Amino acid sequence: MRVYGRNVFNELKSDPSKIKKIFLSKNVDNSIYTFVKENKILFEVMETFKLDRLVTGVHQGIVMEINDFEYSSLEEIMSFDKLIMLDHLEDPHNFGAIIRTAEALGVKGIIIPKNRSVSVNDTVMKVSV
Repeated sequence: MRVYGRNVFNELKSDPSKIKKIFLSKNVDNSIYTFVKENKILFEVMETFKLDRLVTGVHQGIVMEINDFEYSSLEEIMSFDKLIMLDHLEDPHNFGAIIRTAEALGVKGIIIPKNRSVSVNDTVMKVSV
């Protein structure tokens, strides 16, 4: 999955092993280059218009290739003290906003159906940060 933006990058910095590859704009901040080199993350520098082709949103000069989101089973999260259950949520922006709010309230898990629901994608990740 490709995710993008500086806020998403700042979240992923806490565990650089999640980042498989980074695509950077030539004019991105030097601290990002330093982080990438120190953590030995595979990267590619490219023109901004090429980054524009990789994602549909505002990338702010940074696009990251990460593993797809891994879902937990219902049995794994039933022991959590605070859960939210969502049904028929189809808008990734709404899902991201719910995740962000749930995090602020200390919710430990969100239950979503396998069918007829939005899954975790790049938009959800960007909005949730």
